[in-house]
Order: sequence, then C-alpha cells, then structure tokens
Amino acid sequence: MLLSLIRQERIEGLVATFVFAFTLICAPFFSPAARSQSVTASKGAARECKAGYDDSTRKKKASAPKKKGAAADFPIFESCVEIHDTSIAIQEYLQAVVRDSRWNIGDEQASEELWSFTLYLKAEEVAAFTKPPADPKMSWSGGKGVVNVRTNELPDGFTRVIVRAKFDGFGEPEDKFAPQRISWPLPSSGVLETKLTTAARDRTSTGH
Repeated sequence: MLLSLIRQERIEGLVATFVFAFTLICAPFFSPAARSQSVTASKGAARECKAGYDDSTRKKKASAPKKKGAAADFPIFESCVEIHDTSIAIQEYLQAVVRDSRWNIGDEQASEELWSFTLYLKAEEVAAFTKPPADPKMSWSGGKGVVNVRTNELPDGFTRVIVRAKFDGFGEPEDKFAPQRISWPLPSSGVLETKLTTAARDRTSTGH
C-alpha cells in the first residue's frame, strides 16, 4: 500500500513538472499579444501606407528650382498601398493587369524597384484619366501619360507600392484666337493610379 502511494506521488509530481514546463514554453504563443500578431499576419496581406511615408521625396521636389518657361506644375497625385509580397511578384501581377486592360503602352522600363511605361490615350481616355481645364475649351484628339510604379520592399515583409502618372493632352482650342500648343500638360484625376493600387490590393483576395 505504501509503495503504491509513493508511486502515485511520483507520477503526480512528474505530471505537475511537465505541465509547468509546457506552460513556460508555450505561454508566449498563447498570450493576447501573440494572438494579435497572428491575426495581423493572417489579415495583413494589404494595408494602408502610413502618413508621411514619402516626405523626403516631396521635400526634394519642392526645393528643386523651377526652370523659366516650364510647363504648368500641377500637384502630384499618387496612390499608395503596402502588400505582403515581393517587389517582383507585385510588378509581374500589375503588368498582367495592364495587358488584360488592353491599354496602348510603350517605352517600358523595369528594374527591381521601378516599372515605368508610357500610356497612349484616346480622346475619351484623356477625359477619364485627367482633369482638363475649363478654359480654354479644348477639342482633344488624344494624349499620353508617363506612369511610374515604384515597389520598395520593407523590413517586415511588406512591399510599398506607389503609383504616379504625369499626363499631356493633344488637341486644339475651340477658340481659334487662343494660344496654340503641341501638347497641354494636364493634372491627373487619380483614376489610373487608384486602379493599379486597387488591383494590387485585390490580388490577395483573388488568390493570384
């Protein structure tokens, strides 16, 4: 009887020791912080860019001297999103999106962190992708946009995707006495830039 009690106490002691050790090892993984990080990782395929993410670039552009007789300088519209994937994978996907959209593009250049191309616009696309001025009233024949897609990999596994575009329109003023130009610089409507970052964000939900 005594021997049986001793054995039972030893077994209970071993069990208690095992439970204590298991708790010490696994507790960090079941803490609220760990659970929060796990949820964040699983849902973090796409996230917003934090405010001030590109202040350094903006300051450089703002401080650059403007040449005499330079074209109108419009505020730069840019669209930004951060995706949990590699720079190359995101670029390849967005290139497929542009091909599927059947845009007329040329002058493509690609590197690890930048993909740029020229988009040739029809008259109706000028109205869609830009904000033509009300004065002078124009008869547009077409236009072009220089599009930059910058993909910068971040330390936490996300890649920041920034899309900017600069547009020019081709056409003639309806007023024959208005100044004539070969091309007219136009501010962006933000439609093209947002379309590409939205496509990058939606990629995570479609499983591509």
